[in-house]
Amino acid sequence: MGKIIIILLLLFASNDAFGLSVYKYDKYNIYTSSSKARMVNGDYIFPARSTTIKPAGGKSGFINRFDGEKWVIERDLRGKIYYDNDGGRFVTGRDGKVPPLVEFDIPFYKKKEVEKQRVEAEREKEVMKAIKSLLGAKLLSINRKYDKIISDIDSSLTTDDLDKVRED
Repeated sequence: MGKIIIILLLLFASNDAFGLSVYKYDKYNIYTSSSKARMVNGDYIFPARSTTIKPAGGKSGFINRFDGEKWVIERDLRGKIYYDNDGGRFVTGRDGKVPPLVEFDIPFYKKKEVEKQRVEAEREKEVMKAIKSLLGAKLLSINRKYDKIISDIDSSLTTDDLDKVRED
């Protein structure tokens, strides 16, 4: 019985069960688990993507992300659905990064409303473009008429008429 206890103690000591804690993170630097660093020939061997810095307490809906020096608590956005300003649908990946120019947390029941707003905005752009085009054509037409009137007046005026205008 005594030999079994000694063997068990040696096994615990070789695995360094009471050794240095390490905190592992994935390729996106998000905390995944903790374990103990192994000791080999008196040196600690750390798993890849791990640190001895303890993460902050976990809260529901948040993650710990290691920035290389410390753990940063961030909102957990992995797998969330987003809609861009044009109504395009995005789902965040394992890294939890949100694409740029994206509106956050539009519920599924508001998707029709968002699409309607997008269509209305697009229609408004088209209407404004048409108005600008019509105004441009109208201004061009008015300008041409103005130039013709001035030309007609200039050609019908005599030097006596100009002298009378100058005297007034």
